[in-house]
Amino acid sequence: MTEPQVTIVVVPRERFSYTHESLESIYRYTTIPFKLIYVDGNSPAKVQQYLQEQSQSKGFELIRTDYYLSPNHARNIGLARVSTKYVVFLDNDVIASPNWLEALI
Repeated sequence: MTEPQVTIVVVPRERFSYTHESLESIYRYTTIPFKLIYVDGNSPAKVQQYLQEQSQSKGFELIRTDYYLSPNHARNIGLARVSTKYVVFLDNDVIASPNWLEALI
């Protein structure tokens, strides 16, 4: 497998209700190698549990705070952990579509 050139950093926005759909769409529609950093700013308990389970099963980095984050603050937290050539920031309610990342690169 090719070493990823891009890191996707997912950050909280105004809602947590699309977390599951958003994360699943990233994995379903991203066909090139990537790293994922998910910044969780004080999501509700069910969302927190889901993210912890997915982080363990899919192997992405989960960063959690016990306080709400503005999107830019969350981006800065995630960016500090990026080691790839490219970085893409996504809000936690974005639903990816086929070949979305390839089009950006």
